[in-house]
Amino acid sequence: MSANRGSRGEAREPLSEWAGLELRHLAALEAVARTGSFNQAASVLGYSQSAVSGQIASLERVVGCRVVERTRGSATVTLAEAGKVLLRHSESIFTRLRAARADVRAASLGNAAPLRVGSFQSVTARILPRVLDHYRGLRPEAAVTLVEALGYRGLPRLLERGELDLAFIEPPFGSHPFLGTDLLTSEFVLAVPADWPLASAAHPLDIADVASLPLVVFRSCPVTAHILGLLRSQGQTLRLVFRSDDNVAVQGVVAAGLGVALVPRIAIYEDDPSVRVLSIRPGLPPRRIAIARHRERLYSDAAALFVASARDVCSELS
Repeated sequence: MSANRGSRGEAREPLSEWAGLELRHLAALEAVARTGSFNQAASVLGYSQSAVSGQIASLERVVGCRVVERTRGSATVTLAEAGKVLLRHSESIFTRLRAARADVRAASLGNAAPLRVGSFQSVTARILPRVLDHYRGLRPEAAVTLVEALGYRGLPRLLERGELDLAFIEPPFGSHPFLGTDLLTSEFVLAVPADWPLASAAHPLDIADVASLPLVVFRSCPVTAHILGLLRSQGQTLRLVFRSDDNVAVQGVVAAGLGVALVPRIAIYEDDPSVRVLSIRPGLPPRRIAIARHRERLYSDAAALFVASARDVCSELS
């Protein structure tokens, strides 16, 4: 009986012929795929063009087939079908390596390693202070490093690369390798200048009437983009007068009477006397907020306690 068997007794094909595969080969493949050029890939990687060409040739010898299509007389190169397949697997390999690097770093620092948490403006202003207070009550010696993004963009990438341990982000996570805990939902409302006649409306506004107003919206909120697309699909012609990911700027534009803001309730300071907040009917998709971690990384006690604190705090806020 062969000793080369898996846990269920199935024969496993040896990988000795791929023993020469190196990470630099996969990095070259990724750079060529991204830039479409050996020359530009070399610039990205800090190599010479001949070095990148040599790495791709070595990769093809290892895997036994062509991974890049070369067209004579063209500066642009594309991946062969085998190269596309290999690229998908290499993305998973690099994801695991980044996760391993982050975990090794945390292990080497031990209890001195700060918990790196990514947040965006609404969460930082309204939720995070309470979560930190709750968390430090459970773990007084804890160190937390906050990485804040003005808008939503950037946080998923940092979390995927192992540069964050946790991040407040919006589900669904798509192709990102995340596990998340839902925290709360925030309905979309209309913030209007307090001195506009509209501010005295006694009932929720119809969404069709909202679409005809000069609108102020977030620039990078995925739910905002979805809502605007929904309105356009219904034949609405939108008047977008200002876009920003800065909550204060959005509310300031409304207070100045330049438009009305279609934003999640969590983003509005409702005690501002220059702004009135109105509900909308029918209800729009809410902004969902979750806290996520990389599914391939070790789940430390510190991270688990922070997630529990966030869940408890948001349960009270809801």
